[in-house]
Amino acid sequence: MLPQDFIPTPHSVICGRRKECFDAVGNRRLRIVISMFLKKYSEAKSKVAKSVIVSTVLDMIYDATPQGAFVKYENGRWYELDEDSAREKTGALFRDCLHTQYRSSAKAKHAKRKASAAAKSMNNDSSNDVLGKTTFQRSFGIFFPSHNGLSCKFPSTA
Repeated sequence: MLPQDFIPTPHSVICGRRKECFDAVGNRRLRIVISMFLKKYSEAKSKVAKSVIVSTVLDMIYDATPQGAFVKYENGRWYELDEDSAREKTGALFRDCLHTQYRSSAKAKHAKRKASAAAKSMNNDSSNDVLGKTTFQRSFGIFFPSHNGLSCKFPSTA
């Protein structure tokens, strides 16, 4: 636990989901350091080699900020993350930067959820079709019942 009056330094990496965390100087520096090692990380063949690269990045951050290198703000005070959590966050950042190569990156997971939701929506739309007489107008975001198999298309006014 950090002292009650702790204030993150410009080298501190602030963990959290807010824009302030993303824009913090220490977080920007971490992304720059990650970008310096990105090619090497993507070409690493083994998990051990990738782990060595993550350790190198962590050492750089810990050398710059001996106290409060990876911090989070919770319940009105600052807490320092343990090395395992910092390693996990750093590895996740590498994977997010290489999102086209990793299924475990946040962007890859988001794309997978989006594709799954679209497929589910298509299935639901066809199951809601009452005897083939309801036509959904996806391009306009509205639907009109069809009469004798003919559908009416009206442009959206919104």
